[in-house]
This record gives sequence, C-alpha cells and structure tokens, in this order.
Amino acid sequence: MYFKFVIFVSLLLLNSALGFAQNDKTKNPKGKKQKFHYLNHTKTVEEIKKIDNKLEKLYYLSLGEFSNESQAARTDNLVLKTVQTAIAIPIWRERTGEHWYYVGWFTKEQPHKPVTQLIYKLSKQNRDTFQLISYAIPNEAENNFYAYEWQKEKPFSQLSPKQLAITQTHDCPHNIVARGENEFELIPGEEFCAWKMSEQIYFLKHGILYTPEVLRTYTEFYDKNQKLVFAYPRPEGFELMRVDKTKASFQMVKKQPAKNK
Repeated sequence: MYFKFVIFVSLLLLNSALGFAQNDKTKNPKGKKQKFHYLNHTKTVEEIKKIDNKLEKLYYLSLGEFSNESQAARTDNLVLKTVQTAIAIPIWRERTGEHWYYVGWFTKEQPHKPVTQLIYKLSKQNRDTFQLISYAIPNEAENNFYAYEWQKEKPFSQLSPKQLAITQTHDCPHNIVARGENEFELIPGEEFCAWKMSEQIYFLKHGILYTPEVLRTYTEFYDKNQKLVFAYPRPEGFELMRVDKTKASFQMVKKQPAKNK
C-alpha cells in the first residue's frame, strides 16, 4: 500500500508541466527521411537555449525524456527513491499555432503500460505568462492504455481536442511565468487543486521550475481537510534530469501488444 502511495505521490508533475514545431521535417542531409524515433521532435539542451520566442522555448523545455535516476541513487527519501521515466512528446503538430503534448510516466520494466498519462495544452497569456491545461485521455482501459502510442510518428491521431474537452482535469490555475532567459516557473495558485489520488491525498498545489537541463517540482499534497501531507523538499525538489536524445531509455517497437494484455 505504501509503495502505491509512493508511486502516486511521485507522479503529478510536469507537468507534472506545456505551432512552432508543428511543421518540422526530420530529414538527413541527402534529403531522405530518417527513421523515426520518439524523441525526433524534441530538442537538446543547446538547441533549447538558442530559442528566442518564450512560448516556443517553454514548449521545448516541457518536451523530451526525463529521469529521476540520479536523484534516486543519492537520496534516503523513500518517496524520491522510486526510479521513474517521463516521456513528453508533441501531438497534433498539424494544428498550427497550438501547442499540445503528451506526458506518460513509466518504469523500465513496463514501457507498454504507463503508470499514469495526460495530455496538455500550453498557451500564451501575455509576454511573460503562460497557461497550462491538463486533460485525461478518454477510454484508456478500452484502448489498452494506448500502449506505445507515444512511439508513433503521429500519436493520438484518432483523438481530437473536442474529445478531450469532457475529460478536462484542470480545475485550478496553472500559470507559468518567465524568470530569466532559460528559466520558467509554474506558480502554485492560492486555491487548492481538487484531485483525489488516494485515501491520503485529496488536494494539491503545484510548483515546477523549468530549465533546459532539469525540471524540478515542488508539488504539495494535502488531505481531505486541506492539511499538508507531503511536499517535495526545497531547494532540490523532485529532480527530473533531461535524458540525452542519443541515449533514450526505451527501444522502438514494431508491434504493439495484444489488447488488454
């Protein structure tokens, strides 16, 4: 039971945070299309730092593969010792001017079935402020939890924003502000986010610091009486290091597992 609590507590990030990439073409110098990889449409640390547009930079800060393996190896905190990998990839890239992406949380043993997964929409409010809205993915169980959907070149093409509207899980402010040239922060709202994760956790307050190399979450978890149960320790928080695109954790698969296996 405690292990399940550890997993759940460690998941709600990024974003937990999240078009300029919508029309990218991945080709080699000879003009031939390269073999697709799930990180093709993400950027490296160096590439992110060169982006001038703040919305585009925040978008690519949110995309990629992230792991807490380094922190898990050096901490004594049982909650932080659970090794997890987050895969964040763009979806619906053909929707010009919109910024949608998927985030799935996985263990190395089960890349076919995410521990949890959400779809996010990132939008601009003003020059330095952005909004992040989260959506549950409809009919997960009936669709085998969309096994390996994140490895497709056009993931979730069978879904649309209209279908997600009824699954919106954004019930509190998720505002992100620019803090510097390469740093953004998701600011916790004054109100609690109602999100029952277990019999211990009923409410949340999110906090995330985005940088090109690492994402740090400072999410706070509260019980049904809105009393603090747990918060990621500052200043380190829950540390998610960006994984080198050439050292991705999972191999590409050609065939998805049978439904509901």
